[in-house]
Amino acid sequence: MTNTDHIIDAEARQATGKGIARKLRRVDKIPAVIVTAGKESRSISLNPNLLGKVWGSSRRFTLNLDGKQMPAKLHAVQIDPVRRIPLHADIMLV
Repeated sequence: MTNTDHIIDAEARQATGKGIARKLRRVDKIPAVIVTAGKESRSISLNPNLLGKVWGSSRRFTLNLDGKQMPAKLHAVQIDPVRRIPLHADIMLV
């Protein structure tokens, strides 16, 4: 695993788009994308509170997806300019 204490649970999602992203945010989730070298990106949803803890630290964490734990790094986060909450995240597997 990684050398961090942060574990973020993620859920795979099939649907994409602006409407789906808004629905996720209404139920206190944010859309995210896993980007890996040589593979297609994978759409997931995350808890924004846990993401905030990682964002303020080393940006490395353990991603728990479909029962598998993978070391990951927070690559980029889009932030709402007024409310200062995360809107979307890009995650890289390390």
